[in-house]
Amino acid sequence: MSLFIYFFVGLSLSVDAFSIALALSASTGGKVNYLLPITVGIFHFIMPIIGSYISLLFINILLDKANTIIAIVFLILALEIYHSKDTQKSLIIDNILTIIIISVTVSLDSLLVGLALSLKEINIYVMSFIFSLVSSTLTVIGINIGVKLKNRYHNLANYVGIGILVVLAIKYFVS
Repeated sequence: MSLFIYFFVGLSLSVDAFSIALALSASTGGKVNYLLPITVGIFHFIMPIIGSYISLLFINILLDKANTIIAIVFLILALEIYHSKDTQKSLIIDNILTIIIISVTVSLDSLLVGLALSLKEINIYVMSFIFSLVSSTLTVIGINIGVKLKNRYHNLANYVGIGILVVLAIKYFVS
């Protein structure tokens, strides 16, 4: 039963990774580096483990700052996509540092789950592995759907991708 619960928690933690992958690939026509799903999976594995070892005293500090950081990163990505759509210049998504920043950003919630679940006796490694698989898979699915949107709707897909990023940024600013 706990594997079933881990899967659904992993699914809920991976929605933002899916959304980012869809937005970026819809806006770039699939020019998103496929290292993104791998790094998203790695960070969704590492973050709960790190979180489980961090003292719960820091949970309020992390919650306050994490949402702001995530919102700012999403807005920067939206602005970068908007700026590059007319100039046909390459997006920063090919940069490994950017891929790592995006991966860490969408994995911060996994860190907080690791913090919260450190109070219970769980197998953090099994849970983290499930989170990793689910997030990597949803990131690949998001990239593939984004590519199909870009191929079918061209410029409209740019605006859909930008819109998703802005909505996510607002969500994190508000929450």
